[in-house]
Amino acid sequence: MDTIAFPDLSATSGFSGNGGTSTNGSAADPYVAGSAYSFTSGATTAPGAKNVDSADLRGNPTHDQVTFVLDNTAPAGGSVTVNGGSVYSTATSFNVAHVDYADLGGSGLLSSVLTVASATLSNGTCGTFGAPVPGADGLFAGAQGTCYRFTLTAPTTSAT
Repeated sequence: MDTIAFPDLSATSGFSGNGGTSTNGSAADPYVAGSAYSFTSGATTAPGAKNVDSADLRGNPTHDQVTFVLDNTAPAGGSVTVNGGSVYSTATSFNVAHVDYADLGGSGLLSSVLTVASATLSNGTCGTFGAPVPGADGLFAGAQGTCYRFTLTAPTTSAT
């Protein structure tokens, strides 16, 4: 792809994003282009289907359509169970399980993301937690003298 033209949503009340044209000046393959869009909780009508137009390096056009969905409904559910629900454990290995969030608004929530961060445990107090890393269901192998914080989030990116 050489150019991609994204639609302008600024005329739709509650939505923002001017779209614009993204150009692949270096002929990178694959070419990753993007345009940021957002909407406020006060938005009442989605902008509907919009065109995304692109052209390859030889000028051959491609036309596609993207549909924007208004979803003011927060995901529901979602839970994490660590060590059978116990908040404190002296064991270094314990089970972790999660239930994904459900998309009730129809925007196409991709999935839930389980992460774990660790901190040093000293005199019964957790230190500063480091950056979270991907977590997984199943037996978690920890280390003595370490605190763990498991977090389940619903990503802000959706698919339709």
